Amino acid sequence: EEFAAASRAVLLTRYRLLPYLYTLFYEAHTKGSTVVRPVMHEFRTDKNTWTVDRQFLWGPALLISPVLDQGAIDVTAYIPDARWFDYYTGAEVRASDRGGNITIPCDLDCIPLHVRGGYVIPTQEPATNTKTSRQNKFELLVVLDDDETAGGKLFWDDGESAETIENGDHLLLELRANKGGVTTVVTHKGYQPDSTATIGSVKVLGLKSTVGDVQVDGATTSRYTFRAQVLHITGMDLDLATGHEIRWGKTTSAAVHPSPARWPLLLAVAAVVALLK
Repeated sequence: EEFAAASRAVLLTRYRLLPYLYTLFYEAHTKGSTVVRPVMHEFRTDKNTWTVDRQFLWGPALLISPVLDQGAIDVTAYIPDARWFDYYTGAEVRASDRGGNITIPCDLDCIPLHVRGGYVIPTQEPATNTKTSRQNKFELLVVLDDDETAGGKLFWDDGESAETIENGDHLLLELRANKGGVTTVVTHKGYQPDSTATIGSVKVLGLKSTVGDVQVDGATTSRYTFRAQVLHITGMDLDLATGHEIRWGKTTSAAVHPSPARWPLLLAVAAVVALLK
């Protein structure tokens, strides 16, 4: 039972990351880049990475530090000199830990993952298999670097036909982000995804100021939260094959913006407080 639960959690994480992985395979096909790569390939001048053989990367942005020793309850991971965040919690690795080792508590159901600042990682709500996962909404995971910028790509096709790259039967998006927003730019449109394959949410890690006044394609939205420097915008239904602009501004107000679903509860609490006065 415990092993089954751990396996299920790992598989769901993999399914969630399939759009990013799929895009890496596209770039491997068109540019000859690697999908899975050693840490030293991204940090060639860091001599400490030359001997790292218990960690690896998916593309340039996802650092994987698996537990390889039986019975281990933690893992020692090297943190290259870049901005990194815990994939699961969004917590930033301390700047003082860059270029050194950290110890991560971990057991059977844990595979430590860190995302690298400077990249936009396309993800998708997972399901029980890849076919049904493809029908779910996308989320853009924006991971800002020290300059609060990030970029990425998304390649998408029907998932079944052969030679969709050579025949142009695919969709290619450029993903660009900075401290004020994220944009999606369609650079090739040879495929129209199902209506269910839309951008439903955006999560932003690494903002250095409090956020307010969120706009989606020019329209103000209140469907967002900002906690522990993590901005999470939800409730969207944006056509994947169309360019979009999601902006946010700075504010000096409280760092948590309640979602509309919580307004009735907040109003009820306010009424009770008023009666008690």
